[in-house]
Amino acid sequence: MFACFPTAADLEGLFLFNKRDPFFEISDDVEIAPLFIQKMTDEERKAFDGIYWNPNLEDADKTTKGSRIIQINKIAEAFKDAAQIADFKKWKTEQEAAKKAYEDRVAKLSAPVKAQYDKLISLRREAEKIRYNLSPEAREELGDLIR
Repeated sequence: MFACFPTAADLEGLFLFNKRDPFFEISDDVEIAPLFIQKMTDEERKAFDGIYWNPNLEDADKTTKGSRIIQINKIAEAFKDAAQIADFKKWKTEQEAAKKAYEDRVAKLSAPVKAQYDKLISLRREAEKIRYNLSPEAREELGDLIR
Protein backbone atom coordinates (compact mmCIF):
# COMPACT_ATOMS: atom_id res chain seq x y z
CA MET A 1 0.00 0.00 0.00
CA PHE A 2 2.73 2.47 0.95
CA ALA A 3 5.40 0.97 -1.29
CA CYS A 4 6.71 4.37 -2.32
CA PHE A 5 7.89 5.08 1.22
CA PRO A 6 11.13 3.48 2.40
CA THR A 7 10.88 1.09 5.34
CA ALA A 8 13.36 0.94 8.22
CA ALA A 9 14.89 -2.13 6.56
CA ASP A 10 15.29 -0.18 3.29
CA LEU A 11 17.05 2.65 5.08
CA GLU A 12 19.23 0.19 7.00
CA GLY A 13 20.23 -1.44 3.70
CA LEU A 14 21.05 1.93 2.18
CA PHE A 15 23.33 2.69 5.11
CA LEU A 16 25.01 -0.71 5.18
CA PHE A 17 25.59 -0.92 1.45
CA ASN A 18 26.35 2.77 0.91
CA LYS A 19 23.60 3.11 -1.66
CA ARG A 20 21.51 6.21 -2.28
CA ASP A 21 17.80 5.90 -2.91
CA PRO A 22 16.36 8.60 -5.23
CA PHE A 23 13.07 8.45 -3.27
CA PHE A 24 14.92 9.30 -0.09
CA GLU A 25 17.41 11.95 -1.09
CA ILE A 26 18.62 14.37 1.54
CA SER A 27 20.35 17.48 0.37
CA ASP A 28 23.99 17.55 1.40
CA ASP A 29 23.56 21.09 2.71
CA VAL A 30 20.96 19.99 5.28
CA GLU A 31 22.45 18.66 8.51
CA ILE A 32 20.13 16.38 10.45
CA ALA A 33 22.71 15.15 12.95
CA PRO A 34 22.70 16.59 16.48
CA LEU A 35 24.88 19.64 17.06
CA PHE A 36 27.49 17.70 19.03
CA ILE A 37 28.02 15.42 16.01
CA GLN A 38 28.11 18.35 13.59
CA LYS A 39 30.92 19.91 15.62
CA MET A 40 33.01 16.71 15.80
CA THR A 41 36.28 16.47 13.95
CA ASP A 42 36.37 13.95 11.12
CA GLU A 43 38.31 11.57 13.37
CA GLU A 44 35.81 11.92 16.23
CA ARG A 45 32.87 11.40 13.88
CA LYS A 46 34.45 8.31 12.34
CA ALA A 47 35.13 6.90 15.83
CA PHE A 48 31.59 7.74 17.00
CA ASP A 49 30.01 6.08 13.95
CA GLY A 50 32.24 3.05 14.41
CA ILE A 51 30.95 2.66 17.96
CA TYR A 52 27.32 3.74 17.54
CA TRP A 53 26.60 1.50 14.54
CA ASN A 54 28.65 -1.52 15.68
CA PRO A 55 26.24 -4.36 16.55
CA ASN A 56 29.06 -6.29 18.21
CA LEU A 57 29.11 -3.82 21.12
CA GLU A 58 26.61 -4.11 23.95
CA ASP A 59 24.65 -1.24 25.52
CA ALA A 60 23.79 -2.94 28.79
CA ASP A 61 27.25 -3.45 30.29
CA LYS A 62 28.39 -0.06 31.54
CA THR A 63 31.60 -1.31 33.15
CA THR A 64 33.59 -3.06 30.43
CA LYS A 65 35.70 -1.62 27.64
CA GLY A 66 33.41 -3.35 25.16
CA SER A 67 30.49 -1.20 26.21
CA ARG A 68 29.12 1.21 23.61
CA ILE A 69 28.17 3.68 26.35
CA ILE A 70 31.66 3.87 27.86
CA GLN A 71 33.31 4.31 24.47
CA ILE A 72 30.92 7.09 23.41
CA ASN A 73 31.45 8.84 26.75
CA LYS A 74 35.23 8.74 26.17
CA ILE A 75 34.78 10.54 22.85
CA ALA A 76 32.57 13.15 24.55
CA GLU A 77 35.19 13.75 27.27
CA ALA A 78 37.43 15.24 24.56
CA PHE A 79 34.86 17.89 23.57
CA LYS A 80 36.06 21.45 24.25
CA ASP A 81 33.09 23.45 22.98
CA ALA A 82 30.46 24.22 25.66
CA ALA A 83 27.56 24.02 23.19
CA GLN A 84 28.81 20.65 21.97
CA ILE A 85 29.05 19.32 25.54
CA ALA A 86 25.57 20.61 26.42
CA ASP A 87 24.07 19.12 23.24
CA PHE A 88 25.75 15.76 23.94
CA LYS A 89 24.28 15.70 27.46
CA LYS A 90 20.83 16.58 26.06
CA TRP A 91 21.13 13.86 23.40
CA LYS A 92 22.27 11.30 25.96
CA THR A 93 19.34 12.16 28.27
CA GLU A 94 16.90 11.84 25.35
CA GLN A 95 18.43 8.49 24.35
CA GLU A 96 18.13 7.18 27.91
CA ALA A 97 14.49 8.35 28.16
CA ALA A 98 13.60 6.73 24.82
CA LYS A 99 15.31 3.50 25.87
CA LYS A 100 13.40 3.47 29.17
CA ALA A 101 10.07 4.12 27.42
CA TYR A 102 10.82 1.27 25.00
CA GLU A 103 11.80 -1.08 27.83
CA ASP A 104 8.59 -0.15 29.68
CA ARG A 105 6.54 -1.12 26.61
CA VAL A 106 8.41 -4.43 26.32
CA ALA A 107 7.84 -5.15 30.03
CA LYS A 108 4.07 -4.89 29.48
CA LEU A 109 4.02 -7.66 26.85
CA SER A 110 2.28 -10.90 27.76
CA ALA A 111 4.57 -13.90 28.36
CA PRO A 112 3.88 -15.63 25.01
CA VAL A 113 4.32 -12.42 23.03
CA LYS A 114 7.46 -11.53 25.02
CA ALA A 115 8.98 -14.91 24.08
CA GLN A 116 8.27 -14.22 20.39
CA TYR A 117 9.63 -10.69 20.75
CA ASP A 118 12.86 -12.04 22.27
CA LYS A 119 13.29 -14.46 19.35
CA LEU A 120 12.70 -11.69 16.81
CA ILE A 121 15.18 -9.36 18.50
CA SER A 122 17.76 -12.13 18.66
CA LEU A 123 17.35 -12.83 14.94
CA ARG A 124 17.55 -9.11 14.13
CA ARG A 125 20.78 -8.72 16.10
CA GLU A 126 22.30 -11.75 14.41
CA ALA A 127 21.38 -10.35 10.97
CA GLU A 128 22.88 -6.95 11.92
CA LYS A 129 26.14 -8.62 12.97
CA ILE A 130 26.34 -10.60 9.73
CA ARG A 131 25.70 -7.48 7.60
CA TYR A 132 28.16 -5.40 9.64
CA ASN A 133 30.92 -7.99 9.24
CA LEU A 134 30.53 -8.43 5.48
CA SER A 135 33.60 -7.67 3.43
CA PRO A 136 33.36 -4.75 1.00
CA GLU A 137 33.48 -7.29 -1.83
CA ALA A 138 30.52 -9.22 -0.38
CA ARG A 139 28.57 -5.97 0.06
CA GLU A 140 29.24 -5.03 -3.53
CA GLU A 141 28.23 -8.48 -4.81
CA LEU A 142 25.06 -8.55 -2.73
CA GLY A 143 24.13 -5.05 -3.84
CA ASP A 144 20.55 -4.40 -2.86
CA LEU A 145 19.52 -8.08 -2.61
CA ILE A 146 19.64 -7.96 1.20
CA ARG A 147 17.93 -5.05 2.88
